[in-house]
Amino acid sequence: MTQELLNSEERSALKSLYTTPDVVVAVFPSVGQLDKEQQSAFFNVLTRWGIHFQRELTTILRLPCAFLPPQQLIVSQNQRWRGDEEIFHAVYGPEKGQSLSLALPRPFAAALCERLFGAPMSLQADRKLMPSERSLLRELVAEWLIQISIAFQLTTLRLNDGNGTGDPDEEEATGTLWMRVECPLRCGTIESALYLSLSVTSVRDLLGITYQQTENKVAYEDVSTRLGDVPLEIHAILGQAEFSLDALASLQLGDVITLDRHSEDLVDLTLDNNVLLRARAALAGQNVVLEVVSGPKQKGNG
Repeated sequence: MTQELLNSEERSALKSLYTTPDVVVAVFPSVGQLDKEQQSAFFNVLTRWGIHFQRELTTILRLPCAFLPPQQLIVSQNQRWRGDEEIFHAVYGPEKGQSLSLALPRPFAAALCERLFGAPMSLQADRKLMPSERSLLRELVAEWLIQISIAFQLTTLRLNDGNGTGDPDEEEATGTLWMRVECPLRCGTIESALYLSLSVTSVRDLLGITYQQTENKVAYEDVSTRLGDVPLEIHAILGQAEFSLDALASLQLGDVITLDRHSEDLVDLTLDNNVLLRARAALAGQNVVLEVVSGPKQKGNG
């Protein structure tokens, strides 16, 4: 078993030397999660909003309501809600991705609506909201968003049109790191939660934390200094020939194999199956030698 001299990253860097003058190394900030200071700042803003939220909810429901400390649940690249939730999407800026989602478990949403219509506050089985309930809940969420915009000092935060079953921007729903935050609620004897979903980048945006992508240009001389003494194996492809299994098995000493190239055709010099240079084959005494005459073979050229 042979040990490879280069790992995949080093091979990739070497290949780049033959296609571009520089190897570009992009440095990105980690967006997998917020650091403790950022998370604390974000939760502090949510808690301030929660104080106003619980006062308003206590007033309209005529029940003691409590907004408990928020907690981060997951960071994922796709699903930001569950099928048994009532979803509301909002945007806070003109740029793509400047959005957030607010979700309530559907049984709790139904209980809120029934209470507002005069019924006792109690959780029932999951059911689809009636249009009048959906409209009422949408008005409530619009008021909550106003308080969120005040807490984050946003000039605008408005609801998107939607049916509450999914994200109107499906492209934004996948391929982006989203953070889902649970805001536990207690209304009377009922315990539930409000869920806020937004991209980690949007959290930093709301907190006024900016990151810039930086690029470091790594010149050929820098890579050469680090890897210049690493031995490489270059193959000279003189030609190819196709055989059936029977024909291959019947080959004997003295048989002549005809290749698919003429004697004056150039030879491909390859590294890791990539053509780097082209050369002309010749004899120097008893040795076969190659004279490099051009760069990689271009399509359409012989």
